[in-house]
Amino acid sequence: ALVVITELSTTGGERGLLSVAVDPRWPASPYVYVHFSRTNGTLRLVRFTASGDLSDPGSSALALGSMYVVLDGLADAAFNHNGGALRFGPDGRLYLSLGDDANGCAAQDSTTLRGCVLRLDVSGLPAGAGGPPPRSDLAPADNPFAGSPSVDMRLVYAYGLRNPFRFHIDPLTGLLYVADVGESLWEELDEVRAGDNAGWPYREGPALF
Repeated sequence: ALVVITELSTTGGERGLLSVAVDPRWPASPYVYVHFSRTNGTLRLVRFTASGDLSDPGSSALALGSMYVVLDGLADAAFNHNGGALRFGPDGRLYLSLGDDANGCAAQDSTTLRGCVLRLDVSGLPAGAGGPPPRSDLAPADNPFAGSPSVDMRLVYAYGLRNPFRFHIDPLTGLLYVADVGESLWEELDEVRAGDNAGWPYREGPALF
């Protein structure tokens, strides 16, 4: 299936289509999630609904439509450091990594949605097109900062990252293994747990600033 996102921005070295994830409840929940940069200088997470032959994993007779906006208005002032991985965990939650948007200090402020990994509950979103929902509706009650007065902070699973462009989730332990791009000295592969602060910009690998 071909989907054209007319507002997708590819200006700059790290913008464009950043990641795709398929709902693990497929085909009962025939959803495809897409994270991309927009032409208005923001990042967006959307969900498409698949139709057609959903039961055959080898079928190309599929169409994607009914775009539902899950998260909108995520910061993208810089062309780089967008992060950009989407993964479903064994807990059924959708995880999204976001870079620091070339603003290192923002990675230490877990209310900015920069330099962090989000953990989202998308199971209760309505079918069809629409959105975005109130961000509070996406925050699982067992997120590490679920009691924060900041609605954005309630979405955060971990923070203090520079540009976590890819990560994977251990299917047995649920631990995240995050590839975080270093500035000049070290590249990091971080084992990340709920509530972790990975230290950027105060540290890069074992180096302290």
